[in-house]
Amino acid sequence: MIALSSYYISFSKMFFKYHFASINVVACLKEKWINDNVDLSVLSRNIAEFFGERKFSISLKEDRNGFTVVASPRNIHGIAENITVKISGSPNDFSVEFVAGSRSNSLVRIGSFLSLIGGGFLVSKGLDSLEKLEVLEKHFWIYVHRAVAELATGK
Repeated sequence: MIALSSYYISFSKMFFKYHFASINVVACLKEKWINDNVDLSVLSRNIAEFFGERKFSISLKEDRNGFTVVASPRNIHGIAENITVKISGSPNDFSVEFVAGSRSNSLVRIGSFLSLIGGGFLVSKGLDSLEKLEVLEKHFWIYVHRAVAELATGK
């Protein structure tokens, strides 16, 4: 019984390590613009509208560092976490950062471990969420580049 138990622990550690090492996707991309003279409050509202058009619940906050847009998905999105977009800097030197994916990764990791006892649905949910985040992020950056081009007054 002890040999079987140590084999099981050994196998589960291998399984756990393999899945943790193979899936680690957190969307945290930051892009920077210089000399575009963009009104950051208008850009932040445009970004909030991007998520609003896609039926996310939106929170827009301004602080001394810039603007933060938090988009909360609904069940129809299949995304397991909030998406945070940070706009910081000045009109002629600013950056936009898209942050999401940590909770989806956690679901995959925990689900991988728990799949030995029936928790595989968490892996599926986490992977589905990561896939949908990837598609959304692609559309997000296309939208942001267009919005910056339209708002740029310095060129």
